[in-house]
Amino acid sequence: MSEFKMFHAPLVDEYIPWEISVEDEEQKISAGGMGKDYAKWLVETVKPFIDKHYRTKKERKDTILAGSSLGAVITAYTGAAYPDTFGGLGIFSLASWLCEEAFINYLSANPINSKSKVYIQSGTNEGNEEDQMLTTKDTDQTYIDSSIRYYNTLLGNGHDLDNLSLRIFSGEYHFEKYWADHFGEFLAFAFNVD
Repeated sequence: MSEFKMFHAPLVDEYIPWEISVEDEEQKISAGGMGKDYAKWLVETVKPFIDKHYRTKKERKDTILAGSSLGAVITAYTGAAYPDTFGGLGIFSLASWLCEEAFINYLSANPINSKSKVYIQSGTNEGNEEDQMLTTKDTDQTYIDSSIRYYNTLLGNGHDLDNLSLRIFSGEYHFEKYWADHFGEFLAFAFNVD
């Protein structure tokens, strides 16, 4: 199975709210579109179940959501679709470039709560061979550009600058180790811990 064929996976379908098409010389693949259902399930089924069965702080200010890559896309979308649910969002290595126009249009029309803390992280070496198969652009720069566009969209919607953190780290890759390295920083930012 080629890496291009691996692109069409359940992760892509469930983490992108809008249907997208990707093509190369051999084929055209449609993917995405189930992210809205995933976000709804997360907010209307999973969170209530957790709040019912565990001792949680249920308020918006105490509820955070984080994701990396396509998980960052669905995290940003869910924060906008349900602005009264999450007090903090962790957006790691945002892969919105796969659906950039729909992503930015949706977020522009559906601002998140301006009091929500949003931590945005990207490395300068995010791109990989699989990404490069999907675009002719420099994928290292594409991840940075997507993060900056998201940040600017939040600012354009009137988001409080004190509630935003954009971090771009030199030499870091699209890899769990780097997301984990900064997760504590995200938590401290989200919960106002010095």
